[in-house]
Amino acid sequence: MFEKIIRDGLILIVGCGLLWFALSKLIPAQKPLNNLISLEQEEKLAEFITDLIEKQYTVIEDTVWTKTFEEILTRFEKQMPDSDYEYKIKILDNEIPNAFATLDGNIYFFKGMLDLADKPEEIAAVLAHEIAHVEKKHVVNKLISEFGLTIITTVATGGDMVLAREIILSMTRGAFSRRQEKEADEFALSLLYDSGINPKYLGTLFRKLKEEHPESANQIEIMSSHPDIQSRIEKSLEYDLEGFLEIPLDSMEVKTDEEVR
Repeated sequence: MFEKIIRDGLILIVGCGLLWFALSKLIPAQKPLNNLISLEQEEKLAEFITDLIEKQYTVIEDTVWTKTFEEILTRFEKQMPDSDYEYKIKILDNEIPNAFATLDGNIYFFKGMLDLADKPEEIAAVLAHEIAHVEKKHVVNKLISEFGLTIITTVATGGDMVLAREIILSMTRGAFSRRQEKEADEFALSLLYDSGINPKYLGTLFRKLKEEHPESANQIEIMSSHPDIQSRIEKSLEYDLEGFLEIPLDSMEVKTDEEVR
C-alpha cells in the first residue's frame, strides 16, 4: 500500500512536470507591458492627461526654480544620452509636499515640496527619482496594470472623463510597487552620483517627509504604502561615495555640507 502511494505520487509529479514543459513551449512568453504602448501613443495620452492636470491645478511660474530645474536637467541629460524623453517640469499650486511623473517626460512638483527643501540638491534628488519612474516605464506599466490597455487608449481619445480623473488620482497619490520603488531609488542614487550631486540628499528629503508630514504619507507618491521608508533613508545616507566629486548647483544659494544632518 505504501509503495503504491509513493509510485502514484511520483507519477503525478512527473506528469505535472511534463505538462508544465509542454505548456511553456506552446504558450509564448508574456510580452512586457511597456511594449504594449508606443511612444506615439504615450505622447498622445500625455497631452490629454497634461491638459486635465493643468485644469485641475494652477501652474505657478517661478523663474528661480525654472532656472534651477534647467541646470539639474542639463546635468542629468548628459548621463542619459539614450533617453526617449525630453523632460518638462512644472510647478503646481498645492501645499502638499509631493511630486509625480506622468507620461512622455512630464513631471510635476507641488509647491509644498519645493517649500520643504532646504537645498536645491534635495529637489534634484526627488527629480532623479521621478525620472527613474519614467525611464523604467513604471508609469506606463502602472496605468496599464490598473486600468487596462483598452481603457487607457479610450481615455486618450477623450472618451471617459470619470476614468480620466481616476488615472490622474492614481498618478498623484497611487503607490508604485516595492520593486519599482527600489529600482527608482537605485537609478536616482546612481544618476545623482554621476551628476555631481550627493546621493544623501534623497535620504535627507525622505527623512523630512517622514518626520514633518506623517499625516500626509498616503497622499505623497514617493512615500505612499512604503513602511520601509527608514531603510530607503539609510541606503541614501550610506551610499558609497568613493571617487565622488560634488559639484554645487549654481542657480540657488547652497548651504555648506556640514549643515545637512
